[in-house]
Amino acid sequence: MKGNCRAFTLIEMIIVISILVVLLSIAIPNYLLFSEKAEIDRVTKEIASMITQMYGKIESELAYYKYFVVINNWAKENDNGEKYLEVKFIKRDEGNQIKILKTLVSRKVVLESNKVSTQRLTVITYDNRLRYCISEADSETTIFLSSYSPTQGDTVIEIKGKGHSTFKRKIIIKEIPPGSVLIE
Repeated sequence: MKGNCRAFTLIEMIIVISILVVLLSIAIPNYLLFSEKAEIDRVTKEIASMITQMYGKIESELAYYKYFVVINNWAKENDNGEKYLEVKFIKRDEGNQIKILKTLVSRKVVLESNKVSTQRLTVITYDNRLRYCISEADSETTIFLSSYSPTQGDTVIEIKGKGHSTFKRKIIIKEIPPGSVLIE
C-alpha cells in the first residue's frame, strides 16, 4: 500500500531560506552593534567606579599617593599580539609594594583624551588637597618616582569601540567638587 507522502517543494525551500537570510542579515549587524555598546557601557562604568573608589579610599584613610588608577591604552599580549585596553586600580603598600585591587581588560574599546597618553601609562591619583593629578610613567613600578602636579580643569575621557560604530561614552573627572566623576 502506497501512502501519499508530502514534502517541501524546491520553491518552498528557496522561499524559507531567503526569509532566513533576510532575517539574519538584519539580526547579525544589530547584535554586533548591541554587544559593542554593552562593552562600552561596561568599561565606562567600571573606570568611573575605580576613580570614585580611589577617591573614597584616599579621603577616608588620608593616604595620599597610596591609591592609583593606571590606564594602559595599548597593552600587548606578546610581541605579535593584538593591543588592548588595561585599567588597574592599585595600592602602594609600605615598602612600595604594589597590590592590584581591581583589573579591567577590554579588547573591544579604546580611550581617547587630551590627558590620557597612548604611548605611556597614564596614572590618576589625588594629592593632599584632594586635587586630582594625572601623570605618565614607563611602568607600574616607576610611577611613584614621577612628579605629580594637579590637573587644571575637568578631564574628559572618551570611550569608543574599535569597530566602525560611532557610539561613545564620556567620563568627566570634575575639578570641583573633588571626587566628582560623571558619565555622559
